[in-house]
Amino acid sequence: MNVVFVDDEPKIREGLSAYLKNCPDISRVDAFSSSEACLDFLSSNAADLLITDIKMPGASGLDLIQDCLLYTSPSPRD
Repeated sequence: MNVVFVDDEPKIREGLSAYLKNCPDISRVDAFSSSEACLDFLSSNAADLLITDIKMPGASGLDLIQDCLLYTSPSPRD
């Protein structure tokens, strides 16, 4: 599983990154300090799970989720 998360607090990013990297089902962890940086990354990389802070400088986590939904479509389920 590829996990992407966004938080403007460096200690949160570092701590959550370290924790997630030790989880056996997680193969990749990418952390960003802003919604804009995350969107740039997601424009050319896939993620299975997005974890985001809600209140951040610039675009909020809710803005990020809305932007992600605009660029993705759900895959059909069997």
